Amino acid sequence: MHLNSRRKGFAPGLDHWEVSMFRSTAAFERVIAVSVARVKPPEQQKEHARIAKQGLAEHLAKLDAKPEVVRLVDGRKGVAEESVKPYGVIRYEFLRLAEIAQRALVLARELSPKRSGRYAKSWFVMSGGREVPETEIPSGVELVITNDQPYHRRIVTGGQRGEVRVPPGIVETMRQRLYAEFGRTFFAEVRFIDLAGAYRLKRDHRRRGRRKGDPITYPALILRTL
Repeated sequence: MHLNSRRKGFAPGLDHWEVSMFRSTAAFERVIAVSVARVKPPEQQKEHARIAKQGLAEHLAKLDAKPEVVRLVDGRKGVAEESVKPYGVIRYEFLRLAEIAQRALVLARELSPKRSGRYAKSWFVMSGGREVPETEIPSGVELVITNDQPYHRRIVTGGQRGEVRVPPGIVETMRQRLYAEFGRTFFAEVRFIDLAGAYRLKRDHRRRGRRKGDPITYPALILRTL
């Protein structure tokens, strides 16, 4: 998820700035090409910076959820756009992992059994090994979405019993739907993880090589920035 702005020679007596913007929720590219009278440093850097910031503002104005923006100017993080070198590159990276995680929670609850609602309410997000409030999900490098109910594994793998049954593979379904909605702008995988206070088996499971007292692992969706 990024926006690039670069200055390049366009025609005799003219300069050309091109801003390319990519959105994670749709597969399209928008290009703004601006030709201006030739100027010399530092005026050309100022104009480059102005066009880049204008393109960013227009792009963000069209988004319902405003992502965290990381600014890179000629590879330098956080410096002002005006410090761009002649024929340099201004790059904006949009960190939308928090938005994707919130959508994952919505999908998880929609796919959950509806009998008591306990399972649906037990989905949560972890960052840095700790649970984080839904309203404070960071756009970190890695986020984990899982459920700590002891029967979570059985529901995901299709081993649940009783009257309430749902198709197995909830976590994988979440992964596929997120890719369909946001595109391949992030990395997602299904992994079985350890949780503090994990449920322990009440009996041996010889065929699976697990014994009474062993803690279970929990299916989780791992989200990472690219």
